[in-house]
Amino acid sequence: MEPLAIVCTPVWQGEDVLEHAITCAPDQTLEGIQSIMTLGQATDNTAEIAQEATARNSRIRALIHGPREGKTLSINLALSEISGE
Repeated sequence: MEPLAIVCTPVWQGEDVLEHAITCAPDQTLEGIQSIMTLGQATDNTAEIAQEATARNSRIRALIHGPREGKTLSINLALSEISGE
């Protein structure tokens, strides 16, 4: 099933809030929802938390980009990966 709704979340140094943000979108009742996180190269556990989430739920994707490339690049990266209806 192609996603009907996609939540894009740019993340950098987000270990304190990422787990909650990750579970919000997939916990919705809409069947065709996907979550795409774009990760800057953080120095905390953000990448590890994201990798664990993608292993648990196929509707969650994590994309990693270079250090401090900003929110605009993060959002454009997520948008380039969208393949829904």
